[in-house]
Amino acid sequence: MITAGKAKRCLWLLTSMLMLLVGCGGTTTLIPYTDEELAQEIFPQNLPAAKPQPPPEPKYFTHIVRSPGETFMAIARWYTGNGDNWKRIAQANPDIEPRYMRIGTAIRIPEQIMTTRQPMPNPARPGEKASKSKVVPNPAQPPEVELFGPIETKTPPAKPGFDEITPELEPLE
Repeated sequence: MITAGKAKRCLWLLTSMLMLLVGCGGTTTLIPYTDEELAQEIFPQNLPAAKPQPPPEPKYFTHIVRSPGETFMAIARWYTGNGDNWKRIAQANPDIEPRYMRIGTAIRIPEQIMTTRQPMPNPARPGEKASKSKVVPNPAQPPEVELFGPIETKTPPAKPGFDEITPELEPLE
């Protein structure tokens, strides 16, 4: 049986649920944002302006001049594989006069154009031909000469005759 107290509670529960549903109702249409509102949302005005990052410092390889015949073009050919890169090496070394490079001068080579890090060999001096080292004989000491005589070989035996090949037959008993 339903008592008056239970009926009141059920009525109160139904009423509160109905009020909740009515309060949640409302409109289902969306309010479109204006372009200005969207722009403020995407690009906030209160953020500091972004500063451009400075380009990274270029890295250099240092070559030390070791002989009087070195030039920017020779250095460029060796380290970059292309003699035309001498201009970039000259730009990286504005304080060096290319015609007056001295032994011990440090030359900076941009690493981005390098193809090798192996040290540059000494160039041939002007008027010298690059050749293999020559051995000059000492006139006080005669050269050793090894003489060869006839080559001794064993002579093959003469061809055996017919008699030597045929074995003797033994009589049958």
